[in-house]
Amino acid sequence: MIGILAGTGSLQAAPAADRSGPNSLAGSALESESAKFAPGEVLVKFKPGVDALRAETAVGRLGGAVRQRLQNLDIRRVTVPKGLERKVIDALRADPSVEFAEPNYVRRIAMAPNDPLYPSQSDLTQINAPQAWDLTTGSADVTIAVVDTGVSLNHPDLAGKILAGASFVSGITSADDDNGHGTHVAGIAAAIGNNGIGIAGVSWGAKILPVKVLDSWGNGTDYDVAQGIAWAADQGAKVINLSLGGVNVGSVLQEAVSYAQSKGALVVAAAGNCAQGGIGCDYSINPVFYPAAYPGVLAVGAVNAANQKSSFSEYGNFVDVVAPGESICSTVLSGKFSCALSGTSQATPHVSGLAALIWSRNPSLTADQVANIIEMTATDLGSFGRDDYYGYGLVNALAAVQASTSMVLSPGSMSFMGDATRSTATRYLDITNLASQPISWMLISAVPSWLSLSKTSGTIPVGADDKVIVGALGVGLGTTGTYTSTLTIASYEGGAFLNAAPVYITFDRVDQLPIQYYFPILFQSLAGG
Repeated sequence: MIGILAGTGSLQAAPAADRSGPNSLAGSALESESAKFAPGEVLVKFKPGVDALRAETAVGRLGGAVRQRLQNLDIRRVTVPKGLERKVIDALRADPSVEFAEPNYVRRIAMAPNDPLYPSQSDLTQINAPQAWDLTTGSADVTIAVVDTGVSLNHPDLAGKILAGASFVSGITSADDDNGHGTHVAGIAAAIGNNGIGIAGVSWGAKILPVKVLDSWGNGTDYDVAQGIAWAADQGAKVINLSLGGVNVGSVLQEAVSYAQSKGALVVAAAGNCAQGGIGCDYSINPVFYPAAYPGVLAVGAVNAANQKSSFSEYGNFVDVVAPGESICSTVLSGKFSCALSGTSQATPHVSGLAALIWSRNPSLTADQVANIIEMTATDLGSFGRDDYYGYGLVNALAAVQASTSMVLSPGSMSFMGDATRSTATRYLDITNLASQPISWMLISAVPSWLSLSKTSGTIPVGADDKVIVGALGVGLGTTGTYTSTLTIASYEGGAFLNAAPVYITFDRVDQLPIQYYFPILFQSLAGG
């Protein structure tokens, strides 16, 4: 099952496993005796070409029955005798017609324990949202799907912006919130601003699509969450906010996320609150959290008001960016407001709202481009460049909105290793023009002696990109060690710089490069202007 990240409980999962066959989840968190799943239920996907009769026969042979079918993902929810879930799964995995079989895991919401009330929305200033609002406050053409406990349909600070939603929780037909978590998430992302009441969301203009997949306790199954994600994508949601997750690797959720991505949606998910473990974390300390760790998902960690990683916020190579996540003010049930909630659940909608602002400014962008803009314009925190605690850094709404109609750099960080004569391979830095007219760019920072660029300025046509070859070599560096440099590249027009973005470079100077890394660099060929 799935759920919101409440108390010390958050959803996180084990490292990604090979999903090439029916035994793909063997040895993962699925096998843990502490795994939480819906009793008497199994989720199964048969390989293409297997018809309904054959599928039902295969299930029936094992004492199961197909209860539901998630049509757009071709995943079946199967009832089996309680206590025999594992045996049925093992038998299905051994069937060559089965692509995968797994429990119907339970997920939870992403709130950490309550901290003292935070009296104002300093989180918005922290991410430079007020400056971004000078450029756009959001558009009603962009929809944020809040896949959660639902959204309070009559909250005055969300009035007129909530679309007709859906519930995928058994026995509940309305997307109205009966927990409060989803309403709090929705308000952070898109509460109405400048209306004289309550709070301001990150994107005032965006529409909210309420998708109820978690019950009043904040729990829900993979099947329900997958239905909600797929349905939201089918409704045209540009941003899908998942302030939920769990520690189990599940193919069902990954299929739903992939489906949404294929429809052009950006999936933004909480990195989880189990950095220090706890009861709701299956007693695991900092387990990888899903769906945040699935490919292409924008995973969001949390920081406090001082831009320090929140103690509960999970870390790892799957974390992409961070946002404020402690004592965040937002909408709650009964038309009220609360500043008492904390968690990566609260950090995530800051990023979803920012994605909506970016799309409002430039509707032609793809989901990958929006994610790239958010990552590349983030304010670096922690170790130099991207790191596992802060990802690319704290989201910067102003810089991201500015970049949406200018240029974006990729990747935002590069690492090299080398000695006095050899280095690891050169890299390409892509500078993409997102504007509606050609742009010119220029390197405005110094280049250290150990770094070489194939060019330092250029002009890029509409919709095109410029490639810069970047290389590093330890010539002239007398001592070994780690050297760093920040390249700053700016777009300009009429002699005025319009937008600047950093690229973080790390070079490990060693006595002798291991033979497997040998890659000669001819600086003469890179020294052109």
